[in-house]
Amino acid sequence: MNAKQRPVFSLVMGTIGRTYEFARLLRSLRFQSFQSLELIVVDQNQDNRLLPIIKEYNQYICIKHIRGERGLSRARNIGLSYASGEIIAFPDDDCWYPSDLLQVASDFFKKNPKIHVLTGRLICKDKRSLGLWHKKAGYVDRFNIWWRHRSCSIFLRREVVIVLGGFDERLGVGSDSPLQAGEETDYILRALSNGFRIYYDPNITVFHPREDFSMNTAPLKAFNYSIGIGYILRKHKYPMYFFSYLQLRSMLGILRSIIQGDWARARAQKAIIIGRWKGWFM
Repeated sequence: MNAKQRPVFSLVMGTIGRTYEFARLLRSLRFQSFQSLELIVVDQNQDNRLLPIIKEYNQYICIKHIRGERGLSRARNIGLSYASGEIIAFPDDDCWYPSDLLQVASDFFKKNPKIHVLTGRLICKDKRSLGLWHKKAGYVDRFNIWWRHRSCSIFLRREVVIVLGGFDERLGVGSDSPLQAGEETDYILRALSNGFRIYYDPNITVFHPREDFSMNTAPLKAFNYSIGIGYILRKHKYPMYFFSYLQLRSMLGILRSIIQGDWARARAQKAIIIGRWKGWFM
């Protein structure tokens, strides 16, 4: 891409503590079939570990390297202020893209001018889904959103950012509050409230490590994340019956895990239930 051209995609990413994974993402961007992009790296490390990697790949892709304080939502807001593309995405620093992902997303937005946000699903390296996802494509609403989005598989038109502004910095990993998740869900719910049309396509996929994605063996992580989810449910005025439905699903998950002898998963499901309750009453 010519340095003076405005990119189609601005990829906004906060990162801390990762080098191999960061390089893997950059490698996947270098070999994208669609190359009109910029990567905005909000570096939260206290050292210069990323500089050799950025130097290696800056000759292939446009990288804007910015220093920032800890906090995922804070990093994304800083990155958004530097974004110049027409389509914005938020890759995790440990995810990586299939080689045709940006081409597919670009084609989708060209064919669907009235859709403002596109979401997809996460897969592991063997292409199996990570987590629970709807199998059919369709529009996202307040109730199916929980099975139709993750932050690193979201692509949105620039006008959405102009209307919504930044992420709620009280939410997300590294925030100063107990609300360690839910920032992207909050953002999408705000988009829905503002009348934007959001579409989910399970054929839009992003690779993500299974071990980092799963909370089944990390009850404390599951608890911290679920506080944020409970808070989001209350903030956006979900009915108690829907909150109870999610809790019931987790209770059934505990029973299934016990039957299977998977005690770590059962403990994580219990932590999710408790975390949601705490977040709901915050």
